Amino acid sequence: MRAAVLILCLATLASCSFKPARSISVELDGEHLWEYYAAEPMWYTLTWYDGHEVDSRTLGKGQRRTVVEIEQGSTCVFVAYPLDSLRPMGGVYSPGDGDHVSLDYGQGRLAELLLDVVDYNASLVEDLDYGRLKAMLPQDWDDDALYAAFLDGSLGQKTIAGRSSHDVELTGLLSGHYFSEYDEGPSFDFVFGDSLTLSLDVGIHRFYNMAEGFVHVVAVYPEGESSSYSYIMDSW
Repeated sequence: MRAAVLILCLATLASCSFKPARSISVELDGEHLWEYYAAEPMWYTLTWYDGHEVDSRTLGKGQRRTVVEIEQGSTCVFVAYPLDSLRPMGGVYSPGDGDHVSLDYGQGRLAELLLDVVDYNASLVEDLDYGRLKAMLPQDWDDDALYAAFLDGSLGQKTIAGRSSHDVELTGLLSGHYFSEYDEGPSFDFVFGDSLTLSLDVGIHRFYNMAEGFVHVVAVYPEGESSSYSYIMDSW
């Protein structure tokens, strides 16, 4: 008798926590600037939180759409990384949105941060009102400030600070034109042996010298310090 009662209780708990799955289409809306300038499509790594766990898959060159399963009733987060590591597209599916979600670069930074929050405590994202979150953020919000607000429970109780910018000196680069990952730049010309100072927001910035197949990456930290490295990327 006790065993039967225990089984019934477990079955009841399982049914209460179960959320039915549904299929939705995920579409990449736009292209990375380097894709545009090179006239060559990139492959992407799509990573998403489906309301229960984080999953990923590769989208081949030219593939702009895929179908995934998510849990109904949960907020789900999608991030698509060009070449697995460049500036991501992003998008969020909210309960009641239908059967389609579009990813774009305007939502990439926020979606990527939400995936980081999932790693800390998925329940903070599962029940998130994404529209309300976007409405409360300043235009150029600070990543660390928003992440901290999620973690300490102060989200919605205080204003999220904006990102700061700092002057960064670039030296030792190959000569040529460098394309930013962002529409607003900065892109620039560089002559080997010279130096150039740019005002950059806190975060990661990548610049691509297409003629030389040379990528320069700059990380700018809140304190104003920076670090950088370069690598060769002939094509993709």
